[in-house]
Amino acid sequence: MGSWLSGGSFTFENCQKTVELAVEFVKNKQGVKTFNNKQINWNYINLYAMGYSFSGNPVVSAKITKNDVKNVILFAPLLFLYKEEVLESMKDKEAIDNFYGFNSFYLEFLRRGYKFAFRGIEKKSWNKYFSGKESKSFIKIDKNYPNVIIFHGKSDEKINYTSSLFFQKEKDNKAKVILVDNVGHSLEKLFDMNQINKLI
Repeated sequence: MGSWLSGGSFTFENCQKTVELAVEFVKNKQGVKTFNNKQINWNYINLYAMGYSFSGNPVVSAKITKNDVKNVILFAPLLFLYKEEVLESMKDKEAIDNFYGFNSFYLEFLRRGYKFAFRGIEKKSWNKYFSGKESKSFIKIDKNYPNVIIFHGKSDEKINYTSSLFFQKEKDNKAKVILVDNVGHSLEKLFDMNQINKLI
């Protein structure tokens, strides 16, 4: 909500809510095309939620359960933006500062290039989110959350793959993390349907 042509405001809470509403929409198994108001129907055996990069934190923070979604599959996800939590477990302060420094740069990039696409990106809440001071970005996985599979490139310069290993170690030891050699922050190179099918 609040991004591109959708209604609403682009806030962290709305990012989480969008994931939850998308799952509910798919579960309904019917919808209406906005182009011609034609009703369409679909069916499925298993539902999977996928996310790339920024969507990592909102997806794992969303209130979805394994009763509805079999697996959550993430590609180079942005995780653990709450800096106090990261500092408790990671000792490399310079790497952490570099990470949040990049986040601040990325926020400025979004403001300049996408201020009309993301309505609300100017709000102070996003400054807190990207600088790691927003406690709402704290990730808490419960036993009812779907299985998590993460693909992360070892050469990712934007989001270091250690954040995915940190998630596995500190939040969800059942999560599967697949590290890919010689791949950076590229969805195209991480998305391997044959490998995904083997895992699911």
